[in-house]
Amino acid sequence: MGLIGGELRSLLFGGQDVYADATQPDAGYPHTNLTESLVHRVLTGRRPTFWLEVGSMLGGSALRVARVARDLGHDLDIVCIDPFTGDVNMWAWEQGLVREGKWRFLGLVNGVPTIRQRFLANVKEAGFEDVITPIPATGIVGMRLIARVLAARPQVVYVDSAHEVNETFLELSTAWDLLADGGLLMGDDYDWPAVRDDLGKFAAAVGATVELVGTQWLVAK
Repeated sequence: MGLIGGELRSLLFGGQDVYADATQPDAGYPHTNLTESLVHRVLTGRRPTFWLEVGSMLGGSALRVARVARDLGHDLDIVCIDPFTGDVNMWAWEQGLVREGKWRFLGLVNGVPTIRQRFLANVKEAGFEDVITPIPATGIVGMRLIARVLAARPQVVYVDSAHEVNETFLELSTAWDLLADGGLLMGDDYDWPAVRDDLGKFAAAVGATVELVGTQWLVAK
């Protein structure tokens, strides 16, 4: 286990097994727009040791980063901040999917989403439980927590979370303050109006330039 993951698990969880609640792996949502080529470019060009992801769902993007880092022989701590409770659409769709007998994003059990348990199972199945440390909190809470308890700052922050107007702007601003000097803020879903508009406002506020790679966006600090 890396230094960042080990320190966070000690400080926040007292050494408890954060993967103890893993259930069965769930490949029903492997979706991520984060390509291997872009991850490769970032890892080889910037050589980060601390990659922070805000918004992880079932782990698709974090696992892609972990696999590329492993293949490169690059030591990397990945921290995933997510409340694992889903977004507005997932809640609105859940009962319709139940009635249709389809795969469900939330997978409610007794009214509670099971996203976290399936995320844990997917990471364990891939063998990256010593690389990926989950923090079950909202993006804002999780980032402010890391700023409080860690001296180290992430060299990459990947934001794929709220997708809500104004909340996205607040997340980007918080991530920017947390990001190491010379680091890279990046994320997904530029084609979502809320993301595109809030990213534009954020970039103008900090005087930064946005680079687009498909639906992925990058802002260097």
